[in-house]
Amino acid sequence: MANMNSGKKAPRDCRIIVFSCVAAYMAVMLFAEFHYGTYGRIIKSLGIFPIPYFIDLQALLTGLDAVRSGLDPYCAEANVRLAYGSYNYPAMWTWLSVLPFLKVANSFILGVILLVAFFTALYFFIGRISLFESIAYCFIIISPAVMLGVERGNCDLIVFLLLLVPVFCHYSPNLLAASVLLAGMLKIFPISAIMGLAYHFRNSKKQTVFLFVTAVIFFLAYLFIMKENILTVHRTTPKPHVGFCFGLGVLPALLQDCFPDARDKIWLPYLASLPAGVVLFYFLARKNISALNFSCGKFGIAHIIGSAIFITACMIGYNWEYRLVFLLLAMPQTLTWARAKNMLPAVSLVLTIAVIQQSFIEMHLPVFFHEFLFNHFSIPYFVISQFLVMILFFYHTAIVINFSLRTVVHR
Repeated sequence: MANMNSGKKAPRDCRIIVFSCVAAYMAVMLFAEFHYGTYGRIIKSLGIFPIPYFIDLQALLTGLDAVRSGLDPYCAEANVRLAYGSYNYPAMWTWLSVLPFLKVANSFILGVILLVAFFTALYFFIGRISLFESIAYCFIIISPAVMLGVERGNCDLIVFLLLLVPVFCHYSPNLLAASVLLAGMLKIFPISAIMGLAYHFRNSKKQTVFLFVTAVIFFLAYLFIMKENILTVHRTTPKPHVGFCFGLGVLPALLQDCFPDARDKIWLPYLASLPAGVVLFYFLARKNISALNFSCGKFGIAHIIGSAIFITACMIGYNWEYRLVFLLLAMPQTLTWARAKNMLPAVSLVLTIAVIQQSFIEMHLPVFFHEFLFNHFSIPYFVISQFLVMILFFYHTAIVINFSLRTVVHR
């Protein structure tokens, strides 16, 4: 029997395809930057607006330099050194100023370190994959949304790496609660990842409830203590509703632009339609959702964390599309379900690719979407993609609700 098993070949690991494509992408960008002086034309053709690389990381490091100089990073005197926008990070980030190597002069090196850490963590997170899965990951990872965050050196990548720690150590609810609480203090919206504690409820009910309540109390106390700082960050953070963005606030904002006279009549029915949409989606898809079984390993808990963060990001209203990177946490479990020939996760995978590639599709398929599909009434793909975001919001909300009910309510 042992000889028979030893003769079987292990399935081929196709991660090499994905990360070879990533390496090729980076090589082309570097060649264009250092040979032609800019990678702008190439990256713009991929649906990414070209700006100086690692610009978001430079903004953070500029704020840390200001703190070391005794300046308030939120004041105009400090922000004058920023190439784009203003310093809009919660005060927790300024604690990093005690680390002397975190400075603007090292922004390129630190950006490369962040880039390498991100893709290395992804490599080990997704594990062994098939050829089909490698193709799916290529579409998702080498996308305007993910690569926009990489190009900017955005701090959401740091939060992503922070949340991968309890995913890899999925047996530790204490580590999960601590990591999520820290992530919430750094960027606010990741606090919803605390829903991942439901994964541990059956094994340790009292500990799970204690950790959940404790994390919520600490987070609310943090919001109360830092409310002025958080409001300042909120005021200085751009709220885009066109271009490279997503969120449930985008559609009504677009409608307000189209129908300015009905500005005050749009939001109320729209907001009322969202919970109704979740209920209707759950009712129509409950059989397929109930048939989904979560992995007992890191993929199960990662899916809950990724879904919860996506739901929160949508509810914020307006996000730059690099925040879609958190959907990567849900992909391994989604692909496992898709292999089991469950149509609902398979459709969600297609929708995820359609949304995460929205800038590329908008740029390169205008003839198909504007003329072939809509000969008499042109609708930009960006608008279509926001409807797809809404469907994904319904889907992930239904998944989280169903998982929570099955875990907490059912014996």
